[in-house]
Amino acid sequence: MTRTISLIFDSFKGSIGAPGLGDAVSTRLARHLPNARIVNFPASDGGDGFAESVGHHFRTAPVGCRVSDPLMRPRRAHYIWSPDERLAVVESAQANGLALLDPAELDPLKTTTFGVGELLLDAARRGAEQIVMGVGGSATIDGGVGMAAALGFEFLDERGRQIAPSIGSFDSLARIVPPESHPLAEVAVRVASDVRTALLGERSAVRIYGPQKGGTPATLSRIEGNLARLAEVVPALSDVDYAGMPMGGAAGGLAAGLCIFAGADLRNGMELFDEMTGLAEQIERSDLVITGEGTLDVQSAEGKVVSYVSRLADRAGVPTIALCGAVGDHSVPLGAAVGLTDSGLAVEECIARPLDALDRVLPRLLELVRERVG
Repeated sequence: MTRTISLIFDSFKGSIGAPGLGDAVSTRLARHLPNARIVNFPASDGGDGFAESVGHHFRTAPVGCRVSDPLMRPRRAHYIWSPDERLAVVESAQANGLALLDPAELDPLKTTTFGVGELLLDAARRGAEQIVMGVGGSATIDGGVGMAAALGFEFLDERGRQIAPSIGSFDSLARIVPPESHPLAEVAVRVASDVRTALLGERSAVRIYGPQKGGTPATLSRIEGNLARLAEVVPALSDVDYAGMPMGGAAGGLAAGLCIFAGADLRNGMELFDEMTGLAEQIERSDLVITGEGTLDVQSAEGKVVSYVSRLADRAGVPTIALCGAVGDHSVPLGAAVGLTDSGLAVEECIARPLDALDRVLPRLLELVRERVG
């Protein structure tokens, strides 16, 4: 009897992408399980590797464009384009990502999302009717004002003078002028978020994520104040709660900015991925699911790939195994979990040589698989 094993991996950040990992695991399992039907079904919650994982499920091709990096330097970026669906799948980190800057360059008073707006414009000019954007891995906390400026919004002080679209200048903001003709008026924009944090408030995304983007207590306090000023002006454009909307704090407020300035719909990343690709249906067709992400820990239960997949599998009565980079304390209900760090290689070696680590833990993984599907 043929058994279906679905491989539903997120990318292992800084190590290996989800499609490549799934291919590697599939090839190895197939050698030992000749009667199994193994399906590589890469997934993403909106973080690193989102475009690649979503693109795997459509007839797509990468397309390139010129954008500005977080410090307004030109760079070559890419996104995934599906001509059949008129769909662009974009990662904002192609323009505002942490990985684009050296540690000494991180300064959220200076970094901007302008290049994210350029990505959106390129997709719209290509004829996109839908743009889906993952917003993980950002270096910015500008509330999306750089992106808005690229789309044609102007920010003015009380005297009507234009303010540079940099969050450090927004203490004098008095008015926002939208473009006469919005370039995304005919485009449906959806944002896949992997966090639920609001931009401002008791658990401010600025304070939680700001330090990793180079923010100091002094600069983050200034940014919070300027974003609060922006939140006072935004109601002239929209009645959406810019400062307090759930998920609005993703990517330093880029998610909230996309909602206000690009008319975007903010969605839980895994729910949106499921809706686009039929993830739940794939799990229901499976006899076993093997899922995984870089680190399985206490944060995994907060809507990440492994917890979402395990919940769907449990509902469908399908056993689940996790194969992760490392396994720590977690509350995700799983039948078993294996970490590449169980290979005996140091963490750094597992990151640099994930397939070598995979070969070392493969006997244990096969043992767990055979216990569940024979």
